[in-house]
Amino acid sequence: ADFQQIDMEIINRDSGLYKFKPDYLIVHESVISFKDKFYSESGDEKTFYKRYVTRLKDLFNKASELIPNIKIIYTTFDLETDMVFGNYYSKVEDSFSAQLQYFNYEIIRLPLSHDNLYLIDINQLAVKHGNIRDPRLLINSELHFSISFTKIIAKSIKQIINAHEGKFIKCIILDLDNTLWGGVIGDDGIDSIQIGNLGIGKAFTNLQKWLKKLKNRGILLCVCSKNEESIAKGPFLKNDEMILSLDDFAVFVANWNNKVDNIKYIKSILNIGYDSMVFIDDNPVERELVKSNINEITVPDLPKDPSFYLSYLMNQNLFETTSYSNLDKKRTEQYQSAGKRLDLETSSVNMKEFLKSLKMVGAIEKFNSSNIPRITQLIQRTNQFNARNIRYDKMAIKKITEDRNYFKFSIILSDKFGSHGIVSCLILKLIDNDTAFIDTYV
Repeated sequence: ADFQQIDMEIINRDSGLYKFKPDYLIVHESVISFKDKFYSESGDEKTFYKRYVTRLKDLFNKASELIPNIKIIYTTFDLETDMVFGNYYSKVEDSFSAQLQYFNYEIIRLPLSHDNLYLIDINQLAVKHGNIRDPRLLINSELHFSISFTKIIAKSIKQIINAHEGKFIKCIILDLDNTLWGGVIGDDGIDSIQIGNLGIGKAFTNLQKWLKKLKNRGILLCVCSKNEESIAKGPFLKNDEMILSLDDFAVFVANWNNKVDNIKYIKSILNIGYDSMVFIDDNPVERELVKSNINEITVPDLPKDPSFYLSYLMNQNLFETTSYSNLDKKRTEQYQSAGKRLDLETSSVNMKEFLKSLKMVGAIEKFNSSNIPRITQLIQRTNQFNARNIRYDKMAIKKITEDRNYFKFSIILSDKFGSHGIVSCLILKLIDNDTAFIDTYV
């Protein structure tokens, strides 16, 4: 759109927006505009934020109505202040600072009722970046953010789009010594490694707490360590200050093979692409070995000081997602079963006998409110075994579920090691009484 023509571009049915029919609509406003409108309005200033939120809802609904499968990305407002009331602003409802806080709270809740809306939190980015605005550029060029911060916003937009297109991190492969704890377990022993709430051990404890949260969200954790397996597992079994346990890892590899081969082994179990993996290791030589042999994998250059590990990794924002369900919490358990299957496979006489020994059972069910989140994830995340690479979001799947012109089926698989959950789905669009088009098959 032209400068400051957001509303007209979305309201006007004949605008370039609707002629182009984009997959993604990025609405990037600024708190400076919000402040200008607040200062210029003569209405009830106590309800200004409500009118602004209502305006946005109308715009988002209009775009969603005219482009049914569009995904909208909106940036929240940074906490600009005018200091008219100083720190007393929270007691004055019609102060600018109070209205801004009210607005941000309401806008952060908006995606709960708009399935196709995704937010970029400017304040989270600002905390990492520091100075986000250049007053000279604002006055002379109406540039509301510095050039360097605009790049950071662009990167965040790209990460959301990548996640929608199936390009996101699914797995963290972790070294152990001086990565998950301080010291070398083979030399220092279980009781002498640095972990817990004292000294530098607290840095490793905080990192493990964060990794535990990622695992609970559905990110797979794996170990790739040069070590004797029994020694490497010792701290998880015998040190009470460890946050992570062996049950938190989908695959645990500890041996004296090179780490490139071990990562390839982990990939064979997980059956995901290298571009879905992050490898975290304190040793720059090991990092370089993996980088130079596996181009697609992400290998962060950890700081030398473990105190900075966590803040550095969080600032990378490696784990962007556009979907989440309670089923994600069971993903580690499912992949642990996959590891047992691979062990069985290597001992089987032939593949036919191996498959038969799994005692697989499949079940077909229709789309419903309880399985839509997982079906949406499957469609968005599946790359290799995706017949058409159509990336429907939850709102689009809900519409298809309610449309009688579609046949919709999901396939659930279980075997003697446990349930895989929904592993496949099929969407057929009815053309006539004899013909159906394969809209989606993953």
